[in-house]
Amino acid sequence: MTAQEDLDHARLLRTKVVRYHEAGHAVIGELLGVPLRWTAIIDQGPGQRVLGRTERMRGAFEAASLETRIKTKLAGGLAEKILLGSRSPGGALHDDESIAELLKELEPDEKGREAVRSRLEADVRVLLEEPKNRALVEAAAEHLGLWSELTGVGLREIMKTKESGLASSGN
Repeated sequence: MTAQEDLDHARLLRTKVVRYHEAGHAVIGELLGVPLRWTAIIDQGPGQRVLGRTERMRGAFEAASLETRIKTKLAGGLAEKILLGSRSPGGALHDDESIAELLKELEPDEKGREAVRSRLEADVRVLLEEPKNRALVEAAAEHLGLWSELTGVGLREIMKTKESGLASSGN
């Protein structure tokens, strides 16, 4: 493999990680009642970063409970870990900073924060490990791979299609 092919391969892998990360945020947030406005993969070009961005419907994230907001934030890194087998440090760093701030609001006692985070992570793991939700994250990540953007309407259509497919197959 040439150096350029190595770089291209690394970029494809990084893009895949970002797709799953953002799909995790999008799907779990939607399942928890925090409607998606859009999510996108932003490739800044050769030698630059691949970024992901997810936005919720105006005011929806802020109106959600602190636990729901933390779970939605946790879902990106956990989707990477559960569906791809590892968690990248890049996108998760920003999430971890946000999660730490939200945990301070939820649990003023510093010693209690880790237990709360562990409990919320366990809740998100259960959601992500459920086969139908896992399939939704994979479908959303695949869509992001094809189009680089997914709207809330598009995600809800994917969810509806997957749900009707499961119902018709008897699962």
